[in-house]
Amino acid sequence: MAQKITNGGSEFLDDFDAFVFDCDGVLWKGSHVIPGAVDTIAHLIEK
Repeated sequence: MAQKITNGGSEFLDDFDAFVFDCDGVLWKGSHVIPGAVDTIAHLIEK
């Protein structure tokens, strides 16, 4: 099971060059964007 990162997330993200997402149900479902998806992608782009 996945573990939620509660601190040290920036250091964790620094260890990766790319991320792969299954879009349907992760970033959007049908024609609706999943809450938090846009902010998450924006944060990853900043990193």
